[in-house]
Amino acid sequence: MDGKQVPASDVLASSRPPDDPEKMEHFVPIEWAETVREDNAIDEPGLFGNRNTVCAPKVPAWQTTIERL
Repeated sequence: MDGKQVPASDVLASSRPPDDPEKMEHFVPIEWAETVREDNAIDEPGLFGNRNTVCAPKVPAWQTTIERL
């Protein structure tokens, strides 16, 4: 805000929620089951990927990704 870095929760708390529930912002707690170093990360063509923290995958690559990981 005003060129300063502030927590996203402060910005979202001060904004009016959209009328469309599909466009609302939500914070979702995450408990990581396991983490690996970047050089051990799996990166293969065909795996499902999405920048969103939470998504409803509906593409065949989703099952492939689950089985691989």
